[in-house]
Amino acid sequence: MKLAHVLIIFILLQSTQIWAQDEDKKEVALINDSISKYHKNYSFNTEIPIEELKIKKNTLGFESSSIFVESLNNQRFKVIGKDKEYFYIRIFDYRNNKNENNNNQLKYVKDGTNKYFRVKKEFFENSTDKIYPIYAGENFGVVSIPFKIRLGNDDFETNINIGLNLGLKYRLNRKVEDRWILQPNIGIGLSDIPLNERNSNVEEAENRTAMSLSMGLLLNISKDVNLGVFYGFDRLNKANQSVNWKYQNKGWLGFGINIGFASNKSSTSEIKNKDKE
Repeated sequence: MKLAHVLIIFILLQSTQIWAQDEDKKEVALINDSISKYHKNYSFNTEIPIEELKIKKNTLGFESSSIFVESLNNQRFKVIGKDKEYFYIRIFDYRNNKNENNNNQLKYVKDGTNKYFRVKKEFFENSTDKIYPIYAGENFGVVSIPFKIRLGNDDFETNINIGLNLGLKYRLNRKVEDRWILQPNIGIGLSDIPLNERNSNVEEAENRTAMSLSMGLLLNISKDVNLGVFYGFDRLNKANQSVNWKYQNKGWLGFGINIGFASNKSSTSEIKNKDKE
């Protein structure tokens, strides 16, 4: 019985996927495949005239409806094609009433047909802003945490802590591509630990190396430079544990800088940008 339920769910999922693929193919075929090389999601930043279109019966082509309306400020849309004179768009949630408060929900559907428009190229460039996905991809980079506060005793340390971290990036502003991005992350590295008579059983002050594990939150203030706050702990290896360092495996709060050297953009950005809100 369980197997039958699994098979039914699988068939339903496959049917939904096939339907979605057919819809995508139909929309791409409406104009041309060249649009796949360009950014797709935008919003209007001013009011400009846009011409409503309709799909010709039994074809994948457009025909003019001779109906012109004005775009709305912050109204979002997807570019589905272009030619020498026009950009062809689908508005996610079409509103022709300027008093409507919410114009950024799901795409508008009327009688089973999406709302399509075309915009003259001379209006498009200066009247639209790119909309980027919330998820901006992964980031792998070097982390430096020069300042630590040892929790419990509130001891403040300045030492060398360098490691590697992996983070997931989320945009705070979808109209900005590579700044103001929040990045939760985890990391591993090495820390230079100052030992003295107050924190361990040593006769003279010295430094030893410990493994450091951390998790944190970074804010991208530019494309490759981030500021962050971290929580973690340091661990001396077995050979050094005889000094009885009192912060062994105990938490710290750190403040640091991340300089990214490799990143992977989200599959939903640029070329594969989906029409999501």
